[in-house]
Amino acid sequence: MIFARYRKTAGLIFWLALLALILRIAMNLKADGSIVSDTEPQIVNASGTALLKTNKRGHFVSKGFINGKPVKMLLDTGATLVTVPQALAQELSLSPRKPVTVHTAGGASAAHLTVIEAITVGGITMRNVRAHIATELEGRTVLLGMSFLRHVELIQSENQLKLQIRK
Repeated sequence: MIFARYRKTAGLIFWLALLALILRIAMNLKADGSIVSDTEPQIVNASGTALLKTNKRGHFVSKGFINGKPVKMLLDTGATLVTVPQALAQELSLSPRKPVTVHTAGGASAAHLTVIEAITVGGITMRNVRAHIATELEGRTVLLGMSFLRHVELIQSENQLKLQIRK
């Protein structure tokens, strides 16, 4: 008798849980249907180093690659994740996942989480790097944030910065 009373509620809870599971799986699918990993980045080339030089404004910049395509990168220790402008993310075929709000020095801004299959800077390549696709960030420069940088040591000497894998 008691179970009959709650059968509709139990059925509704079941279908909501199933819907939540389906949405969770869908948020982790790439365009080709494979599942995106939320695991730690995999360091592919641990013997490599990267040398960044300062630009005219004193920021450390480098050429790099995202999924094999060339990009300009700016080191940003204040960025929690690597951050890609939305227009550039589309060119790089990055798949936006969960929408989020990010808090920057300029205030709150909209972004989407994503996972970059491969980032290469100098002789360092990492796979499965968490990133933001910034909807309001203009330009073509990728912010090399802490989701990449926390795996390297930074050694500064005058106008250059050497990145090497943490041992």
